[in-house]
Amino acid sequence: WGPTSEALEKSKMDDIRTRGSFPLPEEARRPEIAEQLRAFMTDNLAKADDPEFDSPVIGIVAPHLDYGRGAANYAAAYKCLETGARERPDRVVVLGTNHFGLGDGVVMTEYGFETPLGTARPDTAILERLRDAFGDKLFKDQIDFASEHSIALHIPWVQHLYGDVPVIAALVPDPNIGLISDDGERVGTKEFAAALKSILAQTGGRTVFVSSADLSHVGPQFGDQAPLDEKRKHAVEQFDRELLGEFIGGGEPFLAHVAKTGNANRWCSIGNMYVTAVCAPHRTREMVKYEQSVDPNGAAMISSAALALLA
Repeated sequence: WGPTSEALEKSKMDDIRTRGSFPLPEEARRPEIAEQLRAFMTDNLAKADDPEFDSPVIGIVAPHLDYGRGAANYAAAYKCLETGARERPDRVVVLGTNHFGLGDGVVMTEYGFETPLGTARPDTAILERLRDAFGDKLFKDQIDFASEHSIALHIPWVQHLYGDVPVIAALVPDPNIGLISDDGERVGTKEFAAALKSILAQTGGRTVFVSSADLSHVGPQFGDQAPLDEKRKHAVEQFDRELLGEFIGGGEPFLAHVAKTGNANRWCSIGNMYVTAVCAPHRTREMVKYEQSVDPNGAAMISSAALALLA
């Protein structure tokens, strides 16, 4: 913020527009970074259990914690794709959370994403059909992707498994929370989900879905008074498993349960999980791993899970 913020934002967007993608920081361009990243993903996938599903996997729910804390759940989720969705899809839809951006409503981008493994290109055909449906409303705040980790952390995993595959990225708000201004200039989560589902069905081809989702955020750092003792951790796990059960049951029951509890434990990815549940043409969902990451000082705990959506 400040008198130069608009000029800085314009300069950054001009650079992104010229490149056609969100740039990688210079320090991440060194060749050894790509080697280390591939080794990290290969090693963690090798350690993850094969869920041995009988049905094809068409989507996953995976964390957006940093790799240090979330490695086991990233690997558990992407193992489901490695073993249950081996063939490269026509596109991958990555749905994230807008943590720090200004966009109110669903935010999409027409640009690609640079990673140490190369540049992930956008699926221009699907994006144009979404633009036909909503105009430029979906794309007005795409600068929000420049600092959003919930998408950036998943692109390398997608590239590692599928190479050069088109990506559709969206930041999705909780539909239980109304838009700040209902002026028709923003796209709500439910109308976006309905349009995306219809457009994907009409377009055809194979789509893989990635819901980038962390679960509970609890502890003094998040405003809680209760200490993060074993009793509290157990209660959080019970809460998470109950809500995950609602998610497995369906998108609308999931939203209703979140509304009933007031999202007491601050799940940050309600919207993108809902869109995944609505848009992915799946038969069932199964959880393969659950973890809690606790700050060494006991100030904060974030939980996450790995789930597979099965055809």
